[in-house]
Amino acid sequence: TLAQRDAITTLRHFTFLSAVGLNSISVLLLLGLLFYKLGHEVESIQNRIGLFFALTLNSTYGVMSHYLYVYFKAKDIMLSERGSGSYRMSTFYLAKIVVYLPVAVFSSWIYFIGIYYMAGLQGVASKLFISLSLFTILIVVTLGVTLLVGSFVGTYDLASVIAALTVTTWVIFGGHLANAGDLLPVISWMQYISPAFYVYEGMVRTEFSGLVLHCKANNGLCMARGDDVIKLYKLDQFTVGQCVLIVICMACLYNLLAYVSLRWKAKPKYLWI
Repeated sequence: TLAQRDAITTLRHFTFLSAVGLNSISVLLLLGLLFYKLGHEVESIQNRIGLFFALTLNSTYGVMSHYLYVYFKAKDIMLSERGSGSYRMSTFYLAKIVVYLPVAVFSSWIYFIGIYYMAGLQGVASKLFISLSLFTILIVVTLGVTLLVGSFVGTYDLASVIAALTVTTWVIFGGHLANAGDLLPVISWMQYISPAFYVYEGMVRTEFSGLVLHCKANNGLCMARGDDVIKLYKLDQFTVGQCVLIVICMACLYNLLAYVSLRWKAKPKYLWI
């Protein structure tokens, strides 16, 4: 089948797999050592916030940078085979999802789970599961946008610029660089179309909810409750469940748009599926 052929081709793509593996190991070591054993002092607030931002940043840039190029190569082959009516667009697109998504998810899980325990975040299984789920859905969204850009744009050079601009916009309005509640009304709407914002808010809320921090004596800036941190950063606009639901909807939307764009660009036109 087409999926089997793509899987064999991907597994033989040594440069691609090496880049994905090297990225996972590098992120695991760098962030794991940088945020090693954060503890429960009030000073760990900044480190926890920074860690979730770094994880969000790497999941978006990492996926787009790795998969956009290989998708363009596969699309070129598809367009040459499509002329003879070898297969439908739905078959091609589903094959790419089936092959790319497990590689992207598994390689990201390696460093996410490793960093989670190295940093000493809350060890409650439900909190790990929720954060990992949000992180995974963001990967699905990013992969969908990667395939959307790769399907709609004709050249790799232009597609890479658009992809980088898209991810940069997500990160800028992701809730970390600027307080989510202090943006100008004219641009505040942009944070609500950023999947990184919902994932970041969901992970921060999951980690800080119920967290008790230890304050040093005579520290007038003490903030002992994690729920107060959530309110300070104005990351209480949505519940964790709402964040999950919104990002799932974004994942479905972007993947649907990616397929429609691919189908619109493909020839011959009489193969409608």
